[in-house]
Amino acid sequence: MSFRHLGKRMPLIEDRRFVRGRGRYIADLELPGMLHLGVVSSPVAHARLRSVDVAEALAAPGVVAVLTGADMVSWMEPIPQEIDIPNVRWYPLAVDKIRFAGEWVAAVVATSRAAAEDACELVQLDYEELPPVVDPESALLADAPVLHEAHGSNVVWQDTLQWGDVDGAFAAAAHVVEHRYRWHRHSGVPLETFGCVAATQPNGTLDIWASHQNPGIQVEVNDVLRLPSARVHMDVDVGGSYGSKRGRKQMYLTAVAALVTDRPVRFIEDRLENMQSSDGHGPDRVYSIRAAVGESGIVDALDITIVEDLGAYCGRGPRQIIKPTAAVVGPYRIGNVRYGGYGVLTCKTNQVPFRGAGQSPHNFLVERTMDQIARELGIDRVELRRRNYIGRDEFPYEIPTGAKYDSGDYEGALDLALDRAGWSSLLAEQAAARAEGRLFGIGVAGAIEPSGGLGEPEGARIQVDEQGRVIATIGFQSSGQSHESMVTQIVCEELGVEPAGVVVERANGMGGIVGGATTASRMTLMLGAALHHASGKVRDKLSRLAAHVLEVAPEDMAVDGRWYHVAGAPSRGMDLRELAAIACTRRNLLPSGMEGGVVEDMVYWGPDGVRPRGGGRAFPSYAFDFHVPVVEVDPQTFEVRFLRYVVVHDCGTQLNPLVVDGFVYGGIGHGVGGALYEHFAYDAEGILRAATFMDYLLPTAAEIPHVELHSMETPTPIHPYGAKGTGEGAYMTAPAAIASAVEDALAPLGVTIDEVPITPNLLFERVRSSGRGC
Repeated sequence: MSFRHLGKRMPLIEDRRFVRGRGRYIADLELPGMLHLGVVSSPVAHARLRSVDVAEALAAPGVVAVLTGADMVSWMEPIPQEIDIPNVRWYPLAVDKIRFAGEWVAAVVATSRAAAEDACELVQLDYEELPPVVDPESALLADAPVLHEAHGSNVVWQDTLQWGDVDGAFAAAAHVVEHRYRWHRHSGVPLETFGCVAATQPNGTLDIWASHQNPGIQVEVNDVLRLPSARVHMDVDVGGSYGSKRGRKQMYLTAVAALVTDRPVRFIEDRLENMQSSDGHGPDRVYSIRAAVGESGIVDALDITIVEDLGAYCGRGPRQIIKPTAAVVGPYRIGNVRYGGYGVLTCKTNQVPFRGAGQSPHNFLVERTMDQIARELGIDRVELRRRNYIGRDEFPYEIPTGAKYDSGDYEGALDLALDRAGWSSLLAEQAAARAEGRLFGIGVAGAIEPSGGLGEPEGARIQVDEQGRVIATIGFQSSGQSHESMVTQIVCEELGVEPAGVVVERANGMGGIVGGATTASRMTLMLGAALHHASGKVRDKLSRLAAHVLEVAPEDMAVDGRWYHVAGAPSRGMDLRELAAIACTRRNLLPSGMEGGVVEDMVYWGPDGVRPRGGGRAFPSYAFDFHVPVVEVDPQTFEVRFLRYVVVHDCGTQLNPLVVDGFVYGGIGHGVGGALYEHFAYDAEGILRAATFMDYLLPTAAEIPHVELHSMETPTPIHPYGAKGTGEGAYMTAPAAIASAVEDALAPLGVTIDEVPITPNLLFERVRSSGRGC
């Protein structure tokens, strides 16, 4: 494809306001008479709540109201969860029982945040402490403490999905390879915590402003608050999300506080509240896997069982269990799959679908299993992947779940990565390092990135005013993915204007534009296609108008950028600005039946024919990453040091390579954190021991490797520009690739890496258990 604006490294539109300090975040919103909210958090993980005494707090200076769980029950419905479980009722404040340390038990509304926090210390809790359940597998035991007695157990999701003849494949297998893997919870931990403001209006409506990433929350808010007139404004910038900016209980708590006090109320989490209580943790998963393998290393079947630790309430965590079925076999030609297990409740804060929505731990499982198969069968791990990869000439390829991979060249990406890494030289360098006693490792891993998640349409509006300025309206706010830049480039490409002539506006989340959340790497595919079609409708209208004014048939017109002219006579034409002025101000020049103005909407539902079967998930397009990290492990401290990090990334046509590079670099940084450092660790009493940045370790620029990034472009046939989503692939790949490298470094010591994060303590224990020492 040949483009004038797309595919170029256009400087990002958003950057101009952000680097000048002109972003408008929730903390910048000030309303007259605004109150502030503070919360009282439970000090214990599991307890029966006898009483909450708020009298002393209510009498404190500046305090206007104190809320408890009873107020939540009076003012709102339970917060909806991914699975309909009537006996697991979730409110912003604990009702009758505490189910995790950090669960909010009361909220103080005061004239300042400081006054609210001071009064929170005066709230008296009387409770009967109960044994906590912290380990997800222990939660399955018959004698385990039950968090929600009315539900009767700690299991809220249990299923087994099967595609193909799994038992037959195992019966015929030459080898059965099996193992357990552990993925511990971490998250996006954005710089900005969640915040919201709620205010009642004289006409009886309730307005909510929130750093929320999903415009679709509007309908739920109306139902939960029993207020059909509640309005959720989505016109503030979001300071990072990675999927974690959901904040439903925070919104509802703030809204109830505004309704009770009849004044504006603001609540912005502090860091402890965000990390301990915000329902923003990622997957927390125990895997058991068996692989049926032929004599030559061909994998015929996978049998996967998971135990997912969802936290104290179901929330939206189960989505992270099911999402991996969209690419359950990864890039491999595996025809039989069984996938099942349990989603259990424990005394921890809730999960939220973040960056990959459960696909990252699944990819870790699949890629680690491929390395294990190679090791047990004595086959080179690169060669094993070649034998099992779906071939470039097999697309579109339907995996057992019914998901259809649209396009790809996995072996081509592998070959490019090995070439750029200098594979033969790397192996020689490793041999020399090992001869010197150094722990030198080379990792390999790839990942499929499902993108364009279906189920919700995406809308766009294109308007051209009388000055020829193009206003593109979208239905969500900025949260760091450079959507405004993408919108600008597409509009420029389609209508022939320059970036300075495009204005991108947000519809404020109140139904102005049909759309979904900025999740599932969906906006390039879904919004990009909506903009393409809406721009095409604008172009068609202007072409018909030009034909009428020039007195030729519409079919005799041609369009060259912003110039609408008679085909074969380029000098006989009209500029977009001139045509827009006629459409907006000269009714007498419009053809019969044409409406005035230039405003076109498009609601795009995605391509047809993308349907899963048997309970699985499907996405319309699939990107691919392949990573080759090179590491050295210090034999004394067990610190992992990166020597190189080679990446090949294929997301189809790159609309702006500058943005794509940013996604890859950021994703690898995120993956380094998940692989080596980040862990929301709980102790046996259910107390979060990594609740500040003193204990929850984030990689800095010093820990993130220099990335040697190389790109391929395998355009998807289902998108007008051939583009795929790309926001999650690097993060999905990095933990598996880094684990592969660390395991390779410690191969002389017989160490296996089957969990993340790979901390020095973990490596010390594994080396000690191996009995080989350093």
